Amino acid sequence: MKSFQTTTLPNAALFGLYLALSTFLWMLLTWVLNINVFSIGMSILNGLINLGIVILFFWLSNKTLRDKYLDGSLTYGQGFINLLVTGIVSGIITLILTYIFYKFIAPDYLAKIGEKTMEMLQNNPNVPENTMKEVEAKFAAMTPESTIIKTIPFSLGGTIVLSLIVSAFTKKKPDIFAAENSTEEEN
Repeated sequence: MKSFQTTTLPNAALFGLYLALSTFLWMLLTWVLNINVFSIGMSILNGLINLGIVILFFWLSNKTLRDKYLDGSLTYGQGFINLLVTGIVSGIITLILTYIFYKFIAPDYLAKIGEKTMEMLQNNPNVPENTMKEVEAKFAAMTPESTIIKTIPFSLGGTIVLSLIVSAFTKKKPDIFAAENSTEEEN
């Protein structure tokens, strides 16, 4: 059995990389297929798919750490720390990939988001004129850098909440009979 300290970072980094690449590939797919993520139904579906991807890789990260490196046991704290590191690694990689996307791959993407949002607001008679002006000003001032910086607290908050939840489902106490069975086999 390897120690928790020596296995956490490599395990978390690997699954953080997988998570970042998966969410980025999903974003690219929606962009390439020109999927309207601004419709209510597609917005909900997009959110559920992203949430599912995160939960899947968080679960796999803790399961791999538990079963492959910690002899089938994982405390709640170990799981939480592992997932926190997984989420932070994923967040950093995702921020870098998203910045590259906004800056070099699709520099007009943020402007299109602003246009679509303004269209939705203009089609809604219940939105006050001053609210539309505020939103328009915010989108006009949006840059890839400001967008990335604004997502950091949401990403970190989501990582903490999901780490707390997933760790509760992946924790596992050590098998108390495993040590007993191994000593019997040695005799």
